[in-house]
Amino acid sequence: MGAGPTGVELAGQLRELATITLRAEFRTFEPEDARVLLFDGGSAPLAVFGPKLSQKAASSLDKLGVEQHMGSIVTHVDEGWVLVRDHAGEETRYDANTVLWTAGVEAPPVAAALAAATGAQSDRAGRIMVEKDLTIPGHPEISVLGDMMSLDKLPGVAEVAMQTGLYAGHRIRRRAAGNLAGKPFRYHDLGSAAYISRGRAVVSAGPLKMGGFLGWVTWLFIHIAFLTGYRNRVGALLTWWLTFGRNLRRERTFTTAHLETRDIYTLPLGNTGPPPAAQSPAAQSPAEPSGVSTGGKAARP
Repeated sequence: MGAGPTGVELAGQLRELATITLRAEFRTFEPEDARVLLFDGGSAPLAVFGPKLSQKAASSLDKLGVEQHMGSIVTHVDEGWVLVRDHAGEETRYDANTVLWTAGVEAPPVAAALAAATGAQSDRAGRIMVEKDLTIPGHPEISVLGDMMSLDKLPGVAEVAMQTGLYAGHRIRRRAAGNLAGKPFRYHDLGSAAYISRGRAVVSAGPLKMGGFLGWVTWLFIHIAFLTGYRNRVGALLTWWLTFGRNLRRERTFTTAHLETRDIYTLPLGNTGPPPAAQSPAAQSPAEPSGVSTGGKAARP
């Protein structure tokens, strides 16, 4: 749900995961048969990037096999299905075993508690409305940052959080030095970028707008430039070169939830009583060190 940058990135990478990464991993089913459905109440994906880049994103998603349902609002999410209403008011049920919500964020409960304690106003998402210096009205000692604050309709993205955090830090340091004067917070929009799949991305930064392969290369450069430290940048560059250039993904996730024998993080089967009493060092065999059983398997802690 949600065809903004996060929703489009998730949809594109899930299809890439199914059609490329996991293509030859299973014997009983074809991963590329997995359906990825993208719902959004707007008329096009990535609408904030402008019509040209939005069309490029829609075309890239189509080529990947993402099923786009624009003008659709999800009204109900249940186990195994979702209910969607279009602009005409007609509701349709879709089967969905996995649901990912990217259609906006809601402030955490601490925001409501803080607003109640200070008398601050909140917007419809629960974010606290702040002054131009990011403080709560009547409480200059309390700064609210990131996606927990509401100011000038700024989006809840990482760049806003980074800039508000930097501003608040400088403001606190000036006040600690006795300088109570300060300039209001001003957000500098550095642009937006969205990764769709390998070789496809869109970038919008002022007059600079690009998509496709050139946008993808720019997206890679931006993310490497913001990494801290030379070692991290070189490591990321080499890892991405192996991943994208040779189509290798060494990372895998394992779970013990479906083991037929037992969960390795619980007590062994049949052990329902209390743990045996610990033996004194004198009662142990000299040939058997503490923590090792005679069967040759390491004892459980």
